[in-house]
Amino acid sequence: MYITKRAEYALRALIRLGLEGRQGRPVVSVMKLARREKLPLKFLEGILGDLRKAGMIERLRGKDCGARLSTSADAFTPGDVIRKIDGDFAPTYCTRKTTTQECNCPNREQCGVRMLMMKSHAATISILDGCSMSQVIDMVMLTMLNDSGRDVSNKAGKLRHANPEDGFLAALSRSKVMPSLLQTS
Repeated sequence: MYITKRAEYALRALIRLGLEGRQGRPVVSVMKLARREKLPLKFLEGILGDLRKAGMIERLRGKDCGARLSTSADAFTPGDVIRKIDGDFAPTYCTRKTTTQECNCPNREQCGVRMLMMKSHAATISILDGCSMSQVIDMVMLTMLNDSGRDVSNKAGKLRHANPEDGFLAALSRSKVMPSLLQTS
């Protein structure tokens, strides 16, 4: 499955807003958000507009200008975010719910590629819709703590990014947040 940069940046922005909110900073300036996540400002502003229309964030004007989550991060899933930004996503045209392109399989119902892609798509959807954005934020927060519970922020005191090579999956497997997502069937 492929998601666009737009959807990736939307997820990153929502996770950052959630992390900042949990640290007592619910409103984040758009400039700071772009800088912290290394996102192009104009591109981010467009994405935030889409997230605002979807009811996921609020944009504040005036003295406390910036963005914040408009509802609890429990109210939506990563799958919801991707669908709001990218629309229907699937690995092949014949597995999409809505498509303008015809499937060119000789026998659509007995196509092995289609069956495989449908199974792959179902597993991906299960993961993306099986957790809330709040749970994703919890996973990222776990990576900011080492096993002894000490803060592992970078030297400037900023939150570091989750990185699978430095314990993200290990922290996830130890967490009570979503251990079932690591199980394979």
